Amino acid sequence: MPEYELKAAFVYNFAKFVAWPPGALKPESEFLILGILDEDPEQAAFDALTGKKAQGRTLLVQKGKMADLKKCHLVFVSAGAHHLLKQALDTLQGLPVLTVTDEVEDPSGQGIINLVTSGGRVRFQVNVRQARRLGFKISSQLLQLAVHVNE
Repeated sequence: MPEYELKAAFVYNFAKFVAWPPGALKPESEFLILGILDEDPEQAAFDALTGKKAQGRTLLVQKGKMADLKKCHLVFVSAGAHHLLKQALDTLQGLPVLTVTDEVEDPSGQGIINLVTSGGRVRFQVNVRQARRLGFKISSQLLQLAVHVNE
């Protein structure tokens, strides 16, 4: 499976196994919005997630623009968009948006979940402290699969 198809599958599973804070998902909304900050051609791998179900809602994938990030429930910042990462994290600071970063080495600049490739395998790190601060609950099953959990 190509790398970004696998990463898209990871992001989809994060959407299924992370509980958003109370009130973060409006009851009247039928969509869970995934914003992609991506300047690489990997967007197509994520487009395949549109229409799948997570959190009892239909996943809607949108190419992210900085101004639209606050409307998303989940944001993925690809390795090709690292130059936008600080601005994206600043824009989303304090908001109940699950941030997933890609191949970020500095823990202070990562999202709640950071995808890493190690030994040819895609793995992930979790910043539990940040997740808790924003009110997210990450399933223990997901945490057991993480290569690093920052508490």
